[in-house]
Amino acid sequence: MDTLGSFQHFDELNLKPELLQGIAHYGLRNPARIHQVGLIPILKNRDALLQAPQGPPRMSCLSIGMLQRLDFTIEGLQGLIVVNNDEAGEEFLRILGSLGTFMNVKLHLCKDNDDVSLHPLKNNPPHILIGTVRPIFQIITQNLADNTYLRFFCTDDGERVVEEHVMEQALIDSYWNFLPAEIQIVNLLTTMTVDAIGMASRTMKLPMTISAGDQEDDDDSDDDDQVVLTGRRSA
Repeated sequence: MDTLGSFQHFDELNLKPELLQGIAHYGLRNPARIHQVGLIPILKNRDALLQAPQGPPRMSCLSIGMLQRLDFTIEGLQGLIVVNNDEAGEEFLRILGSLGTFMNVKLHLCKDNDDVSLHPLKNNPPHILIGTVRPIFQIITQNLADNTYLRFFCTDDGERVVEEHVMEQALIDSYWNFLPAEIQIVNLLTTMTVDAIGMASRTMKLPMTISAGDQEDDDDSDDDDQVVLTGRRSA
């Protein structure tokens, strides 16, 4: 059992002062259980499958981890978030924007029907790019953004992305041929499916599986859910 420790308050994590300000601005007084165990593997640069109910706690856990790990003094794309639909992309944009209020973070959302060739991603790169499978794949494979500084890749609702794009599975798997070898990968899941685990085995470096159960409220708050962490070795 690999737990990597836990924490009771955000200020125990040695987070950037501007991020702690952003957490307060967002309205998080205390970490929810998913933050307590989901954040630490992200902060330690571990690839991970993070299973938790959809909603702000899961998104804010990933967002806090990204904002801590990325360097916003660098003008370049550093993080990618692939979402299942435009609504999830807009929610990530809202949460990241609130948490990153004091960090000068540049965010950009590509919606499913956008013509991404018109987005000035090279001349004016965001730090974090959010989008659905189609535009993100187009950006990566057509070299529409510079990935020199790219260090973090996340799939939200990863099992739904795999299920709903089953005919494009080769497309999804081929993402990794265009990404830096040392990139950190985190998949947010509602259900730990065989297909999602299979994708992790093909793409991740010794990923951890983190389960937060299914009883968390949709609002960010404390709870008593049991969270189990186990180590998995990729193929």
